[in-house]
Amino acid sequence: MKTTIYFSENIDAGEYPYDALFNTLTGLKLVVDKENKTISFNGLSISYNLRHRRAIQRYVLTFSLDRPATQLTVSETTKRYKQICGLIDFLPEDIAVGKLKFSREEMNEEIDINNWRITNPYSSQKVSIFDDYNYQKLKEEYSSKIPLKPVFLQLDKSDNASLIINTLKTFFSENHEVIKTKAELIRDIVDGRADKNRSFFIIIYNVDLTDSYVKLKKYFLQNNIPSQFINMDDKNFWFKTKNLIPEMLTKASCYPFKFPENISTVDGYICLNDVYDERNPLFGINITYNTEENIFQNKIKIYSDIKYQSYRKKIDFDENNVNLLAEKILSLSPELKGKKINIYLTKYWKYANLKTLQEKLKEAKIEINKVFNISFFSDKFVFQGLDTLEKTKIPYLVKDKYVAYIQPNTKIGLFGSLFPISLELSLRDAGEEITREDIEEYLWLIKRRVYRLQYVDMLRYPEFLKYSTKIRELKLSDDDLSQLTFNGDLLI
Repeated sequence: MKTTIYFSENIDAGEYPYDALFNTLTGLKLVVDKENKTISFNGLSISYNLRHRRAIQRYVLTFSLDRPATQLTVSETTKRYKQICGLIDFLPEDIAVGKLKFSREEMNEEIDINNWRITNPYSSQKVSIFDDYNYQKLKEEYSSKIPLKPVFLQLDKSDNASLIINTLKTFFSENHEVIKTKAELIRDIVDGRADKNRSFFIIIYNVDLTDSYVKLKKYFLQNNIPSQFINMDDKNFWFKTKNLIPEMLTKASCYPFKFPENISTVDGYICLNDVYDERNPLFGINITYNTEENIFQNKIKIYSDIKYQSYRKKIDFDENNVNLLAEKILSLSPELKGKKINIYLTKYWKYANLKTLQEKLKEAKIEINKVFNISFFSDKFVFQGLDTLEKTKIPYLVKDKYVAYIQPNTKIGLFGSLFPISLELSLRDAGEEITREDIEEYLWLIKRRVYRLQYVDMLRYPEFLKYSTKIRELKLSDDDLSQLTFNGDLLI
């Protein structure tokens, strides 16, 4: 599949040849805005970008849709995608930029996940992650499977909530309870219950909970209590039921699906990224590991005492703080001792920082298998055929052993879902390279969010990155951080 990404010949680092590129583009009879690095084509503003990829010692030239001022609908995004595909036909296979030759790259490899199977632990039935579920099927399979008491907190302005209550109570083994109350009384009500840690609280509302939601969600997380917020004004509620039921099962640790034993080549994963705010720079650790029951457990901790310098694409630590980070990882998850893990980063680290972390974990009998840097917008490009992909076939490209691109969503969604994800190998001193197996494993980390049954073919982000988004929404203070280790399942 032809793309709008071009790679130069192997080069040493140098000045970006933007002036020469401007001359090339104007020579192709394109209308170019040199200052903003955009071209006009088919009525679109298209950004062009040069980037030096040190891992493969090449310049990367990309053409992508310019970011819109507001979020676009799916139909608007699809229209713009089809327009930019015309640029693929217009541009030549090779582009000369000064003395450098850039060649178009194609995405011709794919991973077909049609045969990937997950198991219903209650029936032992193996199913595809794309199996068609509806409320009736979920009811038949998961009725009475949550061994908690459902407590419905119906806020004072809620009307006609009985239908929602009758729909959801079916999935609990204990009799339900309905309490009509106000948002500001919820904490007092829950605090006063002797059975609060054996209950699942479902807050039904049709009022604006913008301020209260963050405080209440934080409260339930701090107390390790599963909760579900349901807005009765959401006209898509019944449409979303397919996701809601497995989400509630997951929050209650009654996992609706188990994954195959050969899902991974490692025992666990660590994602390290800054939850950056200039006033309160925080650092996050997410640890995912597989249990003997083949169930993934997630631990999340945000720290305010790990110091670093954060930039748009990179992050720097001094040696003391890398050592502190290693100590935090060991303290947070002693289960990793004797295990082999992969590490995922969201910004570039200095090689010395990575080696220090590797050595410290090795001393604690934790083996780092591979370290990857994930980027969603570093090399923005599109390829022909995204609008016609089969939902089980995932296109990917590995370039020069160390950089890979993967398009995990097989449908066009909102703006941003058009661009492939970039995966780069960050430690390359032992002859490692990115393999198809690495891409499959990363794809599993995305698709294992099967509590999103309704959108499984649209999923692009691994769970640990979605956790980061949720954590930012919670606006945690230092006091919250000192007492809170998240269970990832309760964040979804």
